Amino acid sequence: MTLNRAISQTRRLLHEVGHTIEPAETHLASLDDLTDLATHLDITPDPEIKTAS
Repeated sequence: MTLNRAISQTRRLLHEVGHTIEPAETHLASLDDLTDLATHLDITPDPEIKTAS
């Protein structure tokens, strides 16, 4: 299942029970955008990639 499909299904389920998700103020188009946001929020991302086992 793609991430977009999972998000769509989650939004639909939340809407059915009366909850809505407001659009984010920040649009992240790349990993660099996410890293910059984390840095701005004083979050230190773990640089190590963990593989599934």
